[in-house]
Amino acid sequence: MIADHDEPARDLGKLVSAEHEKLRLVADVSERFEELAMLTSAHEQLLADEPKIRSELARLKAANLKLTSEANELSAERDRLKQELAEAEERYNGLMNSFFWKVTRPVRRTIDVARGAYRSK
Repeated sequence: MIADHDEPARDLGKLVSAEHEKLRLVADVSERFEELAMLTSAHEQLLADEPKIRSELARLKAANLKLTSEANELSAERDRLKQELAEAEERYNGLMNSFFWKVTRPVRRTIDVARGAYRSK
């Protein structure tokens, strides 16, 4: 008989535990719905921003293409100028080392001195 008396208490304990579990699950589901609502809102915002982002991406790609083209042109210009400089240096060195330049040095010196003396008067 004591066993029969404890059985309703156990059933009541199980029922209370089940209700607690049910409340926990309802709270968990409610929390998940809130998360879903936030994620849905964020997703909708991203979808709304997509055309603007795609437009900006297209603009940046075009700018990148233009800058790459300009960089290539500048690189070619730099190479051309390097070549011109090398040729000018070669002509200068050829002139400075030429027989005529070496032979006429005393005359050029005399002229430079005369010009300096003339200018100082």
